[in-house]
Amino acid sequence: MTIIDDIEPLAVKWRERKIPILRIASARWLRDLVEQKRPKRILEIGTAVGYSGTILASPVGQGETTSASLVTIDSDENALKTAEETFVQFGIDAQIISEDATETLRDITTLGLIPGDFDFIFIDHAKAKYLEALEYCIKLSKSGTIIVADNTSNSKCKSFVDAIKKDPRLETTMIDVGDGMSMSVVK
Repeated sequence: MTIIDDIEPLAVKWRERKIPILRIASARWLRDLVEQKRPKRILEIGTAVGYSGTILASPVGQGETTSASLVTIDSDENALKTAEETFVQFGIDAQIISEDATETLRDITTLGLIPGDFDFIFIDHAKAKYLEALEYCIKLSKSGTIIVADNTSNSKCKSFVDAIKKDPRLETTMIDVGDGMSMSVVK
């Protein structure tokens, strides 16, 4: 069984309640990427109920018991209570920050509140704020960091998509899965 198989019963309930979580095809693509790249430090922007964070940070490989270190940001207190329960249930090492994502990213980068150099960054919060978050994400990256964004087919993400395709610091691929995803590697 995979982590997606393990968490899917919860995901079905969340989807029935219209909680915005990854579609199953996107979740499987994201997990495959994590299993290939094996990041140790992950930043997630948009926690919701902890579904994608669990998929991102769960141990990789047979017999592996250590999860990746996850820093996750969201401002929805009710959803974060569920996320905390989800992370405990699945043994995820998560630092949950309950604040506006863009403001938190600005504070992290300008005040050095959390060391940068994340291996993997996942963007899945307010679509209209993706572009604003991008520069902070790059500042929290190192060469080889992977920045993945969900919902890139959404018209609210058009300026973000245009920016990641043109940014000379990034090598970007658009992924046709779920609601559209992008994968950018920091050069």
